[in-house]
Amino acid sequence: MRKIKLFILIILSAILLSSCDTKARFDDMKQHWDRMDMESEVESPEIKKHSSNVTDITFSAANNPDQDISLSGDDFEKRYQAMLKFLKDNGYPLVQNYQQKGSAMIVVKPKEQMPDVYYIGINMEQNPRQGVTKYRIVYGGNKYKARELYNNYKKTL
Repeated sequence: MRKIKLFILIILSAILLSSCDTKARFDDMKQHWDRMDMESEVESPEIKKHSSNVTDITFSAANNPDQDISLSGDDFEKRYQAMLKFLKDNGYPLVQNYQQKGSAMIVVKPKEQMPDVYYIGINMEQNPRQGVTKYRIVYGGNKYKARELYNNYKKTL
């Protein structure tokens, strides 16, 4: 019986010591990963949907749009030309128009003056695997106006 008590005491002591060691190891590991993960040290670019800078608008349209919409179909060039025609016919002055195969970035001025809305950014991208065209629209943070612009454009298709 005495040997069993001694054995249990040794096991409990070993568990106690190993748990202290494990906590120290977890602290060391956390410190190591904090050093490896420097996201807190790197400043992310501020997304400015109300900017008067065209570069900020194109960045926002690509990375943080007000509306991100997918439309089935793989006729990108036809849709791109339809978007340009829609914008021109509805009085949106074209500021920047950049197209590559399967993607386009269009920046226009709003047809009516709005506070803090200097430009509207439209990023179009064809996804051939899914068979959809993606529309990412920035309208100065106004999700309703971005959706309304898309719905009016969709009626012309």
